[in-house]
Formats: sequence, structure tokens, C-alpha cells
Amino acid sequence: MAKIGGVLPLCCIAPAELAPGNRIRQQNAIANQSLRVERRSVLLGSGTLLASGVLQISNPAFADVKIALRNVEATRIPCPEGQTTVTGGTSFKATCFRVTGEATNPASQPVYNADIFGRVYDAQGEPALDTTENLRIDTLAEIPPGKSKVSFQITVSEEQAKLGPLELKNFKATGYLGKGSGRLDDIDFSELDSD
Repeated sequence: MAKIGGVLPLCCIAPAELAPGNRIRQQNAIANQSLRVERRSVLLGSGTLLASGVLQISNPAFADVKIALRNVEATRIPCPEGQTTVTGGTSFKATCFRVTGEATNPASQPVYNADIFGRVYDAQGEPALDTTENLRIDTLAEIPPGKSKVSFQITVSEEQAKLGPLELKNFKATGYLGKGSGRLDDIDFSELDSD
């Protein structure tokens, strides 16, 4: 008779094996087998939750840090030669702006590769960058702890820039304490070219 986990299933146990002492041992063995299955399920479930991001990793290097950006202003600057802006498959003449603001990093360490989010509207209240609500505008390589000045560039269509000052709303950044550029142009792809 085949045993399951070292234990005979109850359906296959002869009546002689169900004597009072044997019955208790059999029930204990089944209970232990059930506990092993439950432990495996818990471990597998925990691994799945960890991989899916539901459980948080306690390593601070992987913690994302939310950074408030205040006093955000845009100043018109010359665009690099030949730069255009593309919206919906149509190319427009571009106007470039240097956006500056004050970042408040609440962590006691620098934050690296901070993605900047926010909304930019033209003088008529129309989106100047994209109609997507959660558009990543740029990335800052490093934001030191505490308060600091940050700047980055945005590009809008010349037509929208002519309407008047831009309205900048809800600017914030999110980054990580762990180092690493996160940029593809910093990766050495020559290692991948070998046959």
C-alpha cells in the first residue's frame, strides 16, 4: 500500500490497524502531515506576496522616499537646436523651460534616481505636456537630505507657451535610498553581445 508523506490514507487502513493505540498514532500522523502542508502553503503564499509587493521589504535601501517640491517656477530658456515637441503624432515647434523648486527630502540619506511628477498647464488651463494624469516629467540623479534646490527642463509647444505663463501643479518626486543609475545609457551592453 502506498503511503502519503509516510502515512497510510485512512481509506486504506485495515480494521486491525484501527485499534485504539494505532488509531491515535494514525490521527497524530495525519495531523502532522496536515501541518506540514499548511506550513508549505504559508511559505509559498508569503513568497508570492513578497514578490508581488504586497509585503514590504524592511531593507531601507529599497524603501521609496516621497519628496515634496515647493515654490516651483518655470523660466523660458533656449532649446537645443532642432528640438521639437510631439503630441499625438504631430510635431510642433518647441519652447523649453528650466523648472526650479525646493525639494524636501525627509530621509537622513541622499535619494537617488528620483522621478519627478507633476502637472503643467498652459494659460488657458489645458495640459501643456500630456493629458496623462501621472506623467513622469524627468529624473533627478540625487537629492540630498533636508531642503535643497532642484532644477530640470521641460518642453512645451510654442503655441501653448505664447498664451502666457505656465501653471505648475502638484509637483513631487519619488526615489530610493539605494544607489544605481537606473538609466539604460549607463549600462555596458557589450557583455550581452557575446554569442
